[in-house]
Amino acid sequence: MRRIAIVGSGISGLAAAHGLLQAGYSVDLYSDRTAQQWLNESRPTGTAARFAIALSYERELGLNFWDDAAPKGEGVFLTFCPTLHNPLVRLLGRFREPFQAVDG
Repeated sequence: MRRIAIVGSGISGLAAAHGLLQAGYSVDLYSDRTAQQWLNESRPTGTAARFAIALSYERELGLNFWDDAAPKGEGVFLTFCPTLHNPLVRLLGRFREPFQAVDG
């Protein structure tokens, strides 16, 4: 049996580990936090926008626990200001497929 090592226990690392385990691989997952630290000591870092390809992988792996609860977005309007009232970049547009935003 092939052994796979994954460094990082964020959204991508955990999804990759789950998929590899389902495919029969032996997986070692490395993190700077224990499971208890993730549950009891970690603070939210923001909202993770999950787009079509990531959502399809999560559905295929049976990890789409928030499909019915997470809001679906259709576009973005974002202004990035490195200093107050100094817009550097402005993004505006609609996506072909909706994304879902999950607080992390």
